[in-house]
Amino acid sequence: MTLFLLVTLGCIGGGDAPTDDSKADSDPQETEAPDPQELDDERVRALDLSQLPAEGNPCAEPALVRVETVIDGDTAWVDPQAGGADFKVRLIGIDAPELSHNGDPAECYSSESGGYLQDMMQGTWCG
Repeated sequence: MTLFLLVTLGCIGGGDAPTDDSKADSDPQETEAPDPQELDDERVRALDLSQLPAEGNPCAEPALVRVETVIDGDTAWVDPQAGGADFKVRLIGIDAPELSHNGDPAECYSSESGGYLQDMMQGTWCG
């Protein structure tokens, strides 16, 4: 089963990052707000999946999954937290160069794009 998934960095967490001026006025005991650009498994696992936006007729309900294996720059195998079989996910809006298959040569930068996605996502939780 192929599931289309939109991954948007920066949508997890909230609030603006403090400016240098606000740091000077802040209590040293307070912790800084998490960087919304940083992938954080704990924040992802705390998502209320029923609150995620979906178009009129989604092909599947939102699911919390762990990225198990990155195939290339826009495709990965994921393991659902709720159980069940692993399935393949294609990332919407990502047009990564293709690896070689069916006798066709790999497109330029296909291994680099897959390596980037692997470094960024493999082993992390996504919702």
